[in-house]
Amino acid sequence: MNKALTKADIVEAIYTDNTLDKNRMAVKDVVEDLLELMKDAIKTDNTLLISGFGKFEA
Repeated sequence: MNKALTKADIVEAIYTDNTLDKNRMAVKDVVEDLLELMKDAIKTDNTLLISGFGKFEA
């Protein structure tokens, strides 16, 4: 069984990327903002297409 990808997993993966200059709180804020944008788009249109990534529907 596959493990679910969590918000914390995304934050940790970005935070540990050595090519970026950041702090954990800044990364968490960016991930939160991104997920909020996605959620709002799905609430508005019942769907969200991120080209080259995937389609999300409510």
